Amino acid sequence: KNDNSNSSNNNDNSNARSYGMDSIEFGKRAATEREMEDHASSSNDNNQGATTTTRRRQQRHLPSQLVAMDPSEQFLLVSTMIGIKIIDWRRNKLVGVIGKADASQYRFLSFCLCLGDAKMNQQMQLARGTGNATAVGETKVVENNSLVVALAYQQRRFFVFSHVDPLLASEQQQGTADNSNNTASNRDIWNEAPTAQDQLLVSESGRGGPGGGGADHHKTVSVAILRTTKGDVHIKLFSGTEIPKTLENFTEHARSGYYDGVLFHRVISSFMLQTGDPLGDGTGGESIWGGEFEDEFVRDLRHDRPFTVSMANAGPNTNGSQFFITTVATPWLDNKHTVFGRVTKGMDVCKLIENVPTDKNDKPMDDVRILSVDLE
Repeated sequence: KNDNSNSSNNNDNSNARSYGMDSIEFGKRAATEREMEDHASSSNDNNQGATTTTRRRQQRHLPSQLVAMDPSEQFLLVSTMIGIKIIDWRRNKLVGVIGKADASQYRFLSFCLCLGDAKMNQQMQLARGTGNATAVGETKVVENNSLVVALAYQQRRFFVFSHVDPLLASEQQQGTADNSNNTASNRDIWNEAPTAQDQLLVSESGRGGPGGGGADHHKTVSVAILRTTKGDVHIKLFSGTEIPKTLENFTEHARSGYYDGVLFHRVISSFMLQTGDPLGDGTGGESIWGGEFEDEFVRDLRHDRPFTVSMANAGPNTNGSQFFITTVATPWLDNKHTVFGRVTKGMDVCKLIENVPTDKNDKPMDDVRILSVDLE
């Protein structure tokens, strides 16, 4: 056992040296590679016997890597653990690595090459009948402004690589290298909404802070206003003590902007209006914790009247982000879907949405969207 362990360590050290990094850094990146492989393997295993909808959901979460050729078909771009390699495949030679400095933090996967502006040479100008305006020696040389736009594993950001080094550009503008660190820290734009984990940490700190002054803000919310393209719909939300996870999931999604711009993707006259899927086809969406969460049936919260707001699902305990508003009483849905609200104002708006023309899949012919959700 010790011999195997020593052999493994020696292999890791050898691989680390071949990549020009220490064994700790190599081990960290190798662990990410194994995690990606396990992710793909487990998703493939789960696909066996799964429904088409489930397979589509799982495939959307698989990390996809890309290999691409540049337009000259001379260079091959490959995403790897050390960055995006540029390989002259005819000579089998590595000519560069894109994102090498950032690869210690991010595992780049899919990417696209944006070529920028085309150069205008004299022959092109002559062909267009404008050659007399520019002499051969006066042809303007356009610097390379092509870009590579990339995505990274388990990141909600995108990354843009150009031929301009932000540190060098700053030094040239400032005439000094004193601001290099500031330039590096200010290069990135951080504008993502907080993750569900971040929100939970904030919520926990509010509850458990000194003096116990914090409170679960999702439990104090009693009204949600859906601002739609057809008008406003006011929803009374039920108590968080009865349906804690359902209410927290809905309010946190609303607060983070998850529902902004989402379609009413399924509308059935004399039945209901369904929304909450960011993909807009009924197959997407997840809870604030990732994945799905359990049903919360309450004896007094029933589908016994129109304009009931309830969670959509694909079976028991498969709640995500989708929900629907009934337009008639639907008692057959009791103990199958979790009720969490009632429409108190904007019933006419619900009727307008209910009566829009739809296709054979019950999707409105003209888009009807949630613009935003206000909480009170």
